[in-house]
Amino acid sequence: MTRQTRKPVVFGTGAAIFVVVLMIVGAPLVYMGLRQIRLENDIETWLPEQDAGARVLQWYLDHFEHEKTILVAWEGSTLNDPRVARFADQVAGPADAEGNRTGGLEGVTDVNTPRDVIARMLENGIPREQAIEQLNGVLIGTGMLKVRLSRVGRSERAEIERQIIRKSEEQLGLDVDVQPPLDDRFAELAERTSTEDTDDDAEDAEEFAVRDDEPYPAPPPHDFQLHWKDISPKSPHTNDVCQLVESLEVDGQPAVDDCFFWLGAPVGLSVKISAEGEERVLTLVDEMREVAVDVGVPAEAIRFGGQPVASAMLDLEASRALWNPNYPVWMFHKRSPVLLSALVGMLVSFVVLGSIRLSLLVTMVSMYTGLSVFALVPATGGNVNMVLVVMPNLLLVLTTSGAIHVANYWRHARHEGKKDPVSQAVRMAFQPCLLASTTTAIGLASLTTSILSPVRDFGIYSSAGCGLSLLMVLFGFPALLVIWPGGRKVDPEKDFRGWQQVGRWLAKHGTVISTITIIVFVASVAGLRYFYTETKVIRYFPEDSQIVENYEFLEENLAGILTVDTIVRFDAEAIEETSILERLEVVREVQNRIRTVEGISGTLSLADFRPTIEPPGDDASVLQKINYRRAIQRTERGIFEEQTESSGQFVTKVHEPLEFLRDGKPVQFSEGDEAWRIRVQGGVMSDLDFLGVVSNMGTVTQEVIGDRVGTSYVVTGMLPLFLRTQEAVLESLIESFALAFGLIAIVMMFVLRNVLAGLLTMLPNLMPVGLVFGLISWFGVSVDIGTMITASVALGIAVDGTLHLLTWFQDGIDKGMTRSEAIAQGLGHCGPAMWQTSASIALAMLMLGGAELLLISRFGWLMASLIGAALIGDVIFLPALLGGPLGTVIERQVLKRRAAEEAETSESPAHETSEVGQPGV
Repeated sequence: MTRQTRKPVVFGTGAAIFVVVLMIVGAPLVYMGLRQIRLENDIETWLPEQDAGARVLQWYLDHFEHEKTILVAWEGSTLNDPRVARFADQVAGPADAEGNRTGGLEGVTDVNTPRDVIARMLENGIPREQAIEQLNGVLIGTGMLKVRLSRVGRSERAEIERQIIRKSEEQLGLDVDVQPPLDDRFAELAERTSTEDTDDDAEDAEEFAVRDDEPYPAPPPHDFQLHWKDISPKSPHTNDVCQLVESLEVDGQPAVDDCFFWLGAPVGLSVKISAEGEERVLTLVDEMREVAVDVGVPAEAIRFGGQPVASAMLDLEASRALWNPNYPVWMFHKRSPVLLSALVGMLVSFVVLGSIRLSLLVTMVSMYTGLSVFALVPATGGNVNMVLVVMPNLLLVLTTSGAIHVANYWRHARHEGKKDPVSQAVRMAFQPCLLASTTTAIGLASLTTSILSPVRDFGIYSSAGCGLSLLMVLFGFPALLVIWPGGRKVDPEKDFRGWQQVGRWLAKHGTVISTITIIVFVASVAGLRYFYTETKVIRYFPEDSQIVENYEFLEENLAGILTVDTIVRFDAEAIEETSILERLEVVREVQNRIRTVEGISGTLSLADFRPTIEPPGDDASVLQKINYRRAIQRTERGIFEEQTESSGQFVTKVHEPLEFLRDGKPVQFSEGDEAWRIRVQGGVMSDLDFLGVVSNMGTVTQEVIGDRVGTSYVVTGMLPLFLRTQEAVLESLIESFALAFGLIAIVMMFVLRNVLAGLLTMLPNLMPVGLVFGLISWFGVSVDIGTMITASVALGIAVDGTLHLLTWFQDGIDKGMTRSEAIAQGLGHCGPAMWQTSASIALAMLMLGGAELLLISRFGWLMASLIGAALIGDVIFLPALLGGPLGTVIERQVLKRRAAEEAETSESPAHETSEVGQPGV
């Protein structure tokens, strides 16, 4: 193919003014778009509607209550705590005779307290102790481990406490805290005011009156409580701690009489909120905190949890990455990590470019690009999520990289006295920038294959942003250079010569350097066997954040936060062959088995509100059989006719068919079938494998159901949704990266016109991803929905430097240079720009590490690491490969092409040659 001379295209003042005017006209539109940005981070919307897990969850929500709930509790609360009822009355309004509440806070539809639920159980004949036990791990907790000292132990209490702390750490590796005993003063007051009627107690009676006729049992006497991380009666450390504590002695006598958990404190309230309440969750939380303080709860003692709170806090922390007024201005790395990232990028650009003017122009076009694409999100009807919030910084990175390359080309052209250095710089940068933007866009567009909507949206908007970035680099930045040309010239030859020397050294020692680099790469990649993903929203917050502390308190003392419900279904045949009491007992048995699964704190179903009615035996009297049949009729009438409002949250008739696969076998729920819900609370803070928890639930459920006719089940809820999302993160990471790698490799083969050269050139671009992701796997750092996108992004960015260096290398070979000299020329031209862009971009990304939201901070330092690794790949590994087999293949290809061109031109006297100094691929 003959390389024809491209006529010099003059980037004149008129064209420059036209481009700048377009940018000015677009600025108000960008501002209007930015004002309409709305944050939304609801994990339920991440999976597409056609996904099997999402379909089951939506079917479940359509058949059972769809209202979101907030779990509220406070330290020191017990079943006798009158503040619970007073809190409920003020938050949702006092209950009428039917139990309905009105007149509470805006957005709250109802509040369920433990005593309300127990009262409903008592009405159906459930013994009080049994009712309390059935709410264990749902709305009633066991709290911390209580320790009762012996008489001799009390005399040495301080020493006993010190021994427990020391021995727990030395022998069990546990950090055990000693806490004061549980003070249930409310039970004492309730007991006293129910038997005495004195003036002295009148005030206390009014303040601490309880709704039931008698108080609940107070906690057994104990001297102090013990706490450690992940404490629970099911904890594997509980028996060890108890054995250690009970082994302590004072003068040869036991120091401890007993250590135990006690069911009854703390207690929680389930606050139901409407769609309007979801829009103002954090305001609602503040209002409920004020109510709690009004009823006598210390502000620091109240805890809030639940999916609405986590989603709202996720939105808040994402917005705080832009501006967090809670931090003083002097802590700017916390006040605005995103803005600091932009400022640092601008400052480093100034340092490496040595020009305030150039750094301002680079920053201007970079920020204009990022903000313009960000404004497209609301303009196209989308919402910003926790992944999209980092997109402006990414586009700032890409645009800065291209603009710095153009600035360096402009400096060279200006130093060489070119008549139109801006146009010359654009011509020199056009092809490598076009290819770099194309390959980066391919990497980002590969993310659109993900089934996760935040990742897919990121791929769509950021790949579109690559197009705008290219326009700004090739037109916007040059236009500003024309209008503001600058003063003194800067000699780039010093850096040029220094990088040439580096290039010659790398070419000389290419084999050794390549071997060492490949060994380090392989050792890092070996760590990928420890690679794991994390999609628990609570894990995106720092460990010392308030929401994490709240969740830890709730799960260690009260109940698991996540729902992982089991739906037991009976079809028409099962309904025909069994009575409702028999089906109720099947549900009860399934529920009892699920309670034993590790990771499950508690369960609740309609069986908890109905006593067990044994069927009459063969020798039963006629009257007994008649009474049993009447019990069946009463139960069925009560569930499906008279008490549908209360029973509807646990059992319903299927009105929308559902089909799905389980273990490769089809399961079908048909219209008219009975669907019985077992509400299951699972922990989100533990390190238990979600897959194991869900699998064990399915196993025990199937063992109960066995081969019963027309009976099946499905496990759904937020925990299975997290599990499916976690799988999707891994699938998306592999699929998007493989697609990006394949497409970019094809582009490189096309550019180099050689399959082997294209594949070898991908090694330096693959190295950053393998190196960094391998190392974080070695160190046990999980990959979340935000960090997974960095792999494809880094691949596209790494290709940028590769293309620029290859362009100049081929140009040197084409001019008759040796491979060593061609490498030296390439690094001389590209080295300064590559380290300048890497320094400004990496340091700018590193500033995101100050964000409170770990998803954003982790994205920042991971991107900085990948960019640093990409720089090593481009300025060390790639030149070393060019000094070896890769350079040989490319040299042979270039010489072959040049020979063909010379043969062609010798036959045609009317020919033109390429402009001297302009590299061409």
